[in-house]
Amino acid sequence: MLARLLVIGSLVLVASRGARAEDGRELYAANCASCHGDDGRGGAAREAGYPVAMPDFTDCSFGTPEANSDWLATAHLGGYARGFDRRMPAFDQVLDDGQLLAIVNHLRTFCSDDRWPRGELNLPRPFLTEKAFPEDEAVMSTTATRRDITTVFTYERRLGARYQLEVVAPVSYAQQAGGSWAGGIATSRSR
Repeated sequence: MLARLLVIGSLVLVASRGARAEDGRELYAANCASCHGDDGRGGAAREAGYPVAMPDFTDCSFGTPEANSDWLATAHLGGYARGFDRRMPAFDQVLDDGQLLAIVNHLRTFCSDDRWPRGELNLPRPFLTEKAFPEDEAVMSTTATRRDITTVFTYERRLGARYQLEVVAPVSYAQQAGGSWAGGIATSRSR
């Protein structure tokens, strides 16, 4: 199986020739199901008394927000690559890029609700636009000059497949004519 890995910023694309959907299902069964369960719910590890809760890949709110690059990084480098349990093994020496992509594509089938968008286009901190769809995150950004400092705290929480709650709290301080600083929570913010 021939595979090519292309990295553009934080977006990873893997092109694979000859990969079939059955390959992903078979590779998952051979390499992943012993911990994550045949159905993707993590039941096998739970039944064996594994001390860490396995993710439920059928939970669309868990399985859809991340881009394939994050799933591939975890599969390549193991759990520590994305802050998961270190007992999740690395498969980069066992499976090639095409095989790992086939497994990720199979994982994506566990969420059977098509209303949940995938995280492929939610790139970090886009310059000219908001994110394509909701994501759970908290972002704090600060802008400072010699005469003013503005910190904007943004909290986003995904609500179901297509909605989100967003709270934006800008805090600004500016140097006054006498040299003292004054400020607080801003009452308006241009977008």
